[in-house]
Amino acid sequence: MPTLPKEKGCEHYDRKHKIIAKCCEKIVNCRFCHDDNSDHKMDRFSTTSVMCSECFLIQDVSNECVGCGIRFAKNYCGICRAWSDDMMFHCNDCGVCRKGGILSC
Repeated sequence: MPTLPKEKGCEHYDRKHKIIAKCCEKIVNCRFCHDDNSDHKMDRFSTTSVMCSECFLIQDVSNECVGCGIRFAKNYCGICRAWSDDMMFHCNDCGVCRKGGILSC
């Protein structure tokens, strides 16, 4: 089994889950943490699994743990594989999520 990051969240995000990088199967706090500690970049759109930081259950990508029921963040985009406690929306024109209301794009 891979070494697990011990902390909840990271310098980039305060989350209640970890992501499993499809490219190398590393369990990381976020894509930026992955990229900072790897010799390759992670494609966040290909992420298919996450691990709950409370019960450690590995599961399909979502915003709620199927094991213990906690929400990973207030907002979630299944297209971008993005979690945030900030208000955000998915911009179809840009192809990514943006913080703020729909007028912020």
